[in-house]
Amino acid sequence: MDRVPFSSDPVWAPVMRPLAPLLYLDINHYIELARVAGGKSTPAGYERLFHEVKRAVTQERVVVVLSSEHPYEMLGIKDPKQRAAVAAVMEEVAKFRYLLGGPELAQLEFEAGIAAGLQERLPEIPYPLVRQTALWAHGRKGGLTVRDSAGNDVTEQARQEVGPGKFDRMVRWGELELERLILRGPTDEELPDLIARGWDGPSALASRESRLAFEQDTSRVLAENPKWRRGRLRDLISWREFVHEWLDMMGRVQLERASRGLPPIPDGRMHVVMAGMPKVQVAISMKTRYHRNPEHEWSVNDITDIDAMSVAFAYCDCLLTDNAARANLEAAKELRAISPPLPKSPNELSDWLEALPVLTNPWLLVPAGRRPSAEGLS
Repeated sequence: MDRVPFSSDPVWAPVMRPLAPLLYLDINHYIELARVAGGKSTPAGYERLFHEVKRAVTQERVVVVLSSEHPYEMLGIKDPKQRAAVAAVMEEVAKFRYLLGGPELAQLEFEAGIAAGLQERLPEIPYPLVRQTALWAHGRKGGLTVRDSAGNDVTEQARQEVGPGKFDRMVRWGELELERLILRGPTDEELPDLIARGWDGPSALASRESRLAFEQDTSRVLAENPKWRRGRLRDLISWREFVHEWLDMMGRVQLERASRGLPPIPDGRMHVVMAGMPKVQVAISMKTRYHRNPEHEWSVNDITDIDAMSVAFAYCDCLLTDNAARANLEAAKELRAISPPLPKSPNELSDWLEALPVLTNPWLLVPAGRRPSAEGLS
């Protein structure tokens, strides 16, 4: 079994991000901010944080981002009124800006790692890391397309028939309502239409259950072989992760390379590529630490947290998450090469936000992996 240490020189997905710092908030903190907005009592620091986040967003000193996990975590809030209140705060501060989904980022990291190792050039046009639609969290651009009965795109024809101004207003309204619906969660009546328009909530929930079963099986294997917990546990988790999560992706990439006339990925190269994949290595580190504890009982929430943190920790500039995830990430010394700030309280995050400078061009696009610096400051 090859060693898979995290490389000190990560190979980032070829995605472009805004120059302004990217901030990620766990859903628990959005719930408290919604309580502030509703005039309810909250733990110390959240009222200040509510105002500091809004001020920093308004001044474009920070970009608050959501992930594919937020809409699913919202489904855990049973009260529709509370869901609507939390979604309203998310809309106000994040403005429906979503990070590219984890599977898509992992494939881009994989392709970038292969290209770097074989000294190949990547496509000239990189992906955006952030788009203003929840569908981007699942690798879809979003946007309304009108098709006729034969499946032909007749959007422009419909636009001219309705009138460009009226059509564009209708589209903007429809897209806004769709984003709100995805975020606050559908009712039973709304669910079929939402799925038809691209939301894959049911399949994603089923996927979480399948992956939970895999981690529970890993716990069973480790219980039968306890010495592995004291040895090269991270390498074991790495290779199980590859087989379960990314083996199919490797097959797709191999087929795509063959169709483009490119040579196959060399044998023995995979552990080198995996070692440079930031998103994948964060997930592996978190899973290793959970599996190191024989008393840990895996849950769907663990899978959701790992999915969220593996993207946000690798590609954002500051995270306010829950205590368990923060402790897990802080303990991962192998991730120090990419470690963003992990405030321990809302007041610590408020201090971080207050210190952010104003940027002359906050929406200047820069490659992922590049933290904000003095460039672009006013």
